[in-house]
Amino acid sequence: MNKTESSKQNSHSEVFSKLTYKTEDTVSKLKLPDPVELKDLNPQILKFLMKNKKHRQVFEKNLSDVYGVAIWPSSLEDCVIIKCTVKVEEKNASLLLKDWSIKVVDKVKNFTAGIEVAKFNLILIAWPKVLKELRASRVENPEDVMVFFEQDQYSIILTGSRGTMETLKKRVLDIIDMVIAQIKHEEQRITETKQMQTCAIILLMESNFKQEIKKLYPGLQFDLNLKEKNAIFVGQADIVQKAVVQMHGKLQSFVSRSMQMSKPARDLLFVKEITDYIKQKMKSQKIIGVWDLAVKNEIQMFAWDERDVQKAIQIVSNCLLEKEIILDDVMAQNVKGQPWLQLVQRIQEKHKQKVAIETSMKSILIAARDDIFINVSNEINGYLEKHVKELVLELGLVKMKYIKRYKMEDIKALEKKFESLNVKLFIIDYGDQQGIKIKGTMDGCNALETALTDINVITKEHAMVSKDGLKELFQSSRGREELRLIEGRWKCLIELKNSGTSVSIQAEDASDGCSSGSEYDADEFNEPTDWQLSSDICGTSIDACGIKVSFLEGELAKQRVDVIVNSTNQKLDLSIGAVSKAILKYGGDNIQKECLQQYPNGINPGKIVVTSGGNLSSKKVYHGYLKAYDHGKSKSLKLMRTFVKNCLKEADKSGFHSMAFPYIGTGKLGFPADKVGKLLVQCIEKFGKKTPKTSLKEIALVVFPSDTKNIKAEDTAKPHVVHEDSTAEDTAKPHVVHEDSTAEDTAKPHVVHEDSTAEDTAKPHVVHEDSTAEDTSKPQVHISSYPENTSCMFMKTVRLNDTIEPYFTEGSLAEDTFKPPICDGSETEKTTKPQHNGIYKCTLYDSVVLEIIQGDITKEMTDVIVNSVLPDFSLNQGNVSKAILKAGGISIQQECLGKVQDFEKDGFVVTKAGNLPCKMIIHIAVQNKRKEWENIIRPVLRHADRLRLNSISFPALGTGGKVLSPKKIAKAIYSACTDFAKSQPVCLKKIRVVLFKTKMLTEFVQTIGYCRSSQEETTLSEHPVDRTKVMEKSDPISLIFSISTDSESNFKAAVEDIEGFVKNELTEKEIYSPREIIAKLVDKQVTEMKGMGQGQAMVSVSRKKGVIKVSGTQREVLDTYENIMKYLRNIERGKIKKEYEKVKEQICFIAILSRNFMR
Repeated sequence: MNKTESSKQNSHSEVFSKLTYKTEDTVSKLKLPDPVELKDLNPQILKFLMKNKKHRQVFEKNLSDVYGVAIWPSSLEDCVIIKCTVKVEEKNASLLLKDWSIKVVDKVKNFTAGIEVAKFNLILIAWPKVLKELRASRVENPEDVMVFFEQDQYSIILTGSRGTMETLKKRVLDIIDMVIAQIKHEEQRITETKQMQTCAIILLMESNFKQEIKKLYPGLQFDLNLKEKNAIFVGQADIVQKAVVQMHGKLQSFVSRSMQMSKPARDLLFVKEITDYIKQKMKSQKIIGVWDLAVKNEIQMFAWDERDVQKAIQIVSNCLLEKEIILDDVMAQNVKGQPWLQLVQRIQEKHKQKVAIETSMKSILIAARDDIFINVSNEINGYLEKHVKELVLELGLVKMKYIKRYKMEDIKALEKKFESLNVKLFIIDYGDQQGIKIKGTMDGCNALETALTDINVITKEHAMVSKDGLKELFQSSRGREELRLIEGRWKCLIELKNSGTSVSIQAEDASDGCSSGSEYDADEFNEPTDWQLSSDICGTSIDACGIKVSFLEGELAKQRVDVIVNSTNQKLDLSIGAVSKAILKYGGDNIQKECLQQYPNGINPGKIVVTSGGNLSSKKVYHGYLKAYDHGKSKSLKLMRTFVKNCLKEADKSGFHSMAFPYIGTGKLGFPADKVGKLLVQCIEKFGKKTPKTSLKEIALVVFPSDTKNIKAEDTAKPHVVHEDSTAEDTAKPHVVHEDSTAEDTAKPHVVHEDSTAEDTAKPHVVHEDSTAEDTSKPQVHISSYPENTSCMFMKTVRLNDTIEPYFTEGSLAEDTFKPPICDGSETEKTTKPQHNGIYKCTLYDSVVLEIIQGDITKEMTDVIVNSVLPDFSLNQGNVSKAILKAGGISIQQECLGKVQDFEKDGFVVTKAGNLPCKMIIHIAVQNKRKEWENIIRPVLRHADRLRLNSISFPALGTGGKVLSPKKIAKAIYSACTDFAKSQPVCLKKIRVVLFKTKMLTEFVQTIGYCRSSQEETTLSEHPVDRTKVMEKSDPISLIFSISTDSESNFKAAVEDIEGFVKNELTEKEIYSPREIIAKLVDKQVTEMKGMGQGQAMVSVSRKKGVIKVSGTQREVLDTYENIMKYLRNIERGKIKKEYEKVKEQICFIAILSRNFMR
């Protein structure tokens, strides 16, 4: 190699090296161009390339030459995308990428330039003939050309390579020319036939489309062929084409809706007998409706508009009724055999083409024409009832507990034995339903019923035990435990009640799946209901968990409430039934129209229909349909309970405050009134518990006047019913154990007045500060505040044989007995409420009752409460006004301010009660003198009576600002009430004074006691009043043990154990000596001695007889006895010591006198 060549080689290497480095730097900066979208590509060419495999491959090969790849779209509406395939790592990548997009576009243009598209538009008349000729022609090189037909535009599109297209285009043009020539030689009329669905042809027929189209196109021949399911057009081509379009538009104007139907009903719907029947009904209502079977086995209904299609559906539903009877395992066995098949065959033959029945193992589907549906259903139900028996043996709460506790093994054995006979047994134990349900074949059920009768031989017998301390003993844990042991030992249930009253005591239940404890109540086995309503309950009310339930006598339609409830028939025909007729009479026809508009086909049992009140005072009426009373099968009562619950929920949902129920179903449906009354109250109580914030505040249970005779006598065990016109004997009387009472005396607490004599003390009395020792020889009640640490609690108030008495909660007496403080003048005011719900009550003239109670007046449920206001009518001043404003709402203040003129005229204003439980409020002006208060209270009472109100509550008027003392206002209220009672009021029979403070309660009771005492000595003899009846207390000492068992010997053994337990546990011990010390005991000493009682031991002291009596359990009596004897000995020693000191002083005095005398 020469020198020149070597230098050239080095120079070339240097240049290559530099170029390499530069290229490597460039590679890192290279970027692929964006894909090219061929948006301008002819859609027909795109369609050709996508469907022609040969030309598509050639196209893709051309793209690969310029480093491109085609991404084909999923539809013809999108475009082809060309994506670059150059790899930036290649040495010549930059050269390849340069102007890549331009190269691709040029490549595509060059390729598509060789593809031609030709389009031929035809007229309708030529279209079918041209297509026929084309399909018969041969195409050369078919892989290079494609033919597309667009029938909606009557167009032919040719796409392919140019060489082949020339021949094909010429062929198509020749065919078109030939067809046109043929058409010109033929008549200018065509025949067009359109295949259609049957429903479309019927719709066109019913809508007179044939006359309509002929009128629009006179030269057109048009016919509808229902048999061939087609429409035929004959006429000029352009007119035929327009007529076809007109027909399609007509069909699209119809409205269609789907209907859900069972298979038997769908089959019947296409039977001529049913079709003609439904068409006749539609024709009578001028409705055109056409139906057809749609997808998913639905029926599609067609009509002119939405209104007609809904009416047509309703007509079909009314004409063709269907029902599904769900079968359980027992019933399913009875629809398998030949008798059932014969029944179905007989029904179908009897009602040909009118009924369809389909049976499976789960249900029976019945579809029939409406005029035979009830007969068919009754026939099938009759078959099922004949071959399948269902029976409920009602037991009652106590009997069910006995069986669940002691007889469950026998029940399970029977259940297993009869299972093979297709008879099933179910235990029912929920709410007020207790019993055994059996279901199966007729013979099997009869056999099981007989077997259950043998198990169900349970009797209840009673034994009375009388002894002091019985109640306390069996309210203690020791007594309850002993009862539980006796029950288990002799397989019995024990109920406890006082002589004439009911006691709630529970034994600890160690148990076996029964509800915890034995509940001792007064229910008998022959009384499945534990509460019945009496006719004398009308005009009374109860508190059902915050909802005031009133029992009224009158017409339901005239009640002034937000909602009234009506039980009617399934078809909602208000012309049937007494209550419905009254609603229709007073409310107007609109109520009936609303019912039929909402449910033209009637309603299901238990559901409610809400309508307006029409011309009634109520805002809404709730209608429902119930089935007749089934005499113990529980279905009818369960259905009624569902209906009542739905009514309560709907009223609360709508925000209503009051509603009225009749005694549902006590007419033609045959429901017993006592069961209905109990069910209504229970439903309201449960609703009140579950919905404490409900808007419902008052519910009336309305008895028609002529129906009160049908209501049975009351079983007063529960619920608590307080009569608004009750007398003093009906009053709640809390039992109180007194400081110096004996065991015998504690039965009747007393009220003694200042001028009482020794004879008066034989009756209940109140002891005052100046009473003497002789006056205190009988039991006494100190009307004062209760001690804060007292454990005396009252469970509830229960009406017991025309006597209302509070009684203690379980266990309360075990801790402490009620011990009121001594009235020694040192009592300080206590603002805490006493722990009882006793009512101090006295009867004025003409059965007007005055009650004094401690509580909150805003929670009073009397018809009206009274409030005093200042001249500016502001409720923001005064404790009572503020409480009313807070609890009742601002609407009371606004209404009060809007009635200033009434205030100036009458001296008081009557407003609504807002959110308070009472009905209304009477606001009176604040007075300054006792006489002024009397003068305003009298007209308030008279006005309340004119408003036909039954009860009224007063606060301690005028005592808030210290204007008047409680004694003066008590005298004013008593005087005004007495005058009002003498005027023989018609309605207002109960007057309450509600006091918040305990001390004020004491002063009111004492003051009214003094007033009555002084009044009785000056009143006329025709109105005798026993001054001792201001307050009466009672505590029966006899208990009745009701023992339920299946054996007479077990009953006797249980009684012996109870008597033995009482004999061992309870004893009495009397202390007579030293009698002179006992007779001179002072109140403080008596109180101290009573405090020595150990446990439940009770100490009573009779200073007049000189006897101290200790009663209770043996151990507690002995311990107490020793403490008292020790206490008496200390008193005796103290007395001897005092006498000794006195004698000693006398001796000293005599000694001094003697000394002086000697001097």
